[in-house]
Amino acid sequence: MKKLFKLSLLPLLLLSITFQLSHTEPGKLGFGLTGGYLNASNNVNYVYNCEFCKTLTNFSKGGYFIGITHELPLTTFLETSLLTKLYYNSFSNLYHTVGDTYPFLLDDGKGGYFTSYSITNYNWDLTYGLISLDIMPKIKIPIINLGVFAGVSISYLLNSSYTEFIHFDSPDLTKMWTSDVYLKKGYRYADSNMTLYTKEGSLPYKNDFRYTIKAGLNYDFQFMEMTISPFISMDYPLSEVVNGSNSTCSLEAMVYRMNQYWKITYYQFGIDLKYLF
Repeated sequence: MKKLFKLSLLPLLLLSITFQLSHTEPGKLGFGLTGGYLNASNNVNYVYNCEFCKTLTNFSKGGYFIGITHELPLTTFLETSLLTKLYYNSFSNLYHTVGDTYPFLLDDGKGGYFTSYSITNYNWDLTYGLISLDIMPKIKIPIINLGVFAGVSISYLLNSSYTEFIHFDSPDLTKMWTSDVYLKKGYRYADSNMTLYTKEGSLPYKNDFRYTIKAGLNYDFQFMEMTISPFISMDYPLSEVVNGSNSTCSLEAMVYRMNQYWKITYYQFGIDLKYLF
């Protein structure tokens, strides 16, 4: 009976240890580093290649973020605080679509011919980097020590280099596409003419500023004068990635482009490491 009583106290003991490890003293200022993985979910319908009428559609890509974080205590009641972060976040996209299929008659070596099919592969490669400022009130739920935060995020676009290129999967298709017309347009060939680069440079018609509503959860583990806070969060976009129209597009593409949109929802999975003052 006595052994059974001791076993029944074990869950309470574990709960007490967990609470002591995770409890952050109210009223202390926190300052430190933040970083982790981000997933960029692109909700998009955007004509990125007018000449070949190629369009971006929904896709998701991964990236990272790293910066500094600061937590200012406001009240001891429910342990409310103001959480601010300043960080750099970046992701790279390689968007791929299969283009047209072309038939070719090839010699079968027996006096006859057989049909072979070759495909054009359209690719769009973007590197996107921003500096972001998050301002978020935070409230800590008693007993379970779970933090809930929500606020706004403002970002400035630092870089947005991109490349458009077409890859051919056979030399026969390369011969068909090799033309001085493309060279006169500023295009360039690579990989023994197996790749045709159509555009390179900065993303056109980009918005330099991005505005989002941000919300998430975190859990504070305190070790002496340090706090480790794993967190998850979501940024809901209020602004578009691009704006305006491309005057080089055909009339058909221009009409289609009137219905374009491109917004990115970010999901962050990271850790704050703060020193308590």
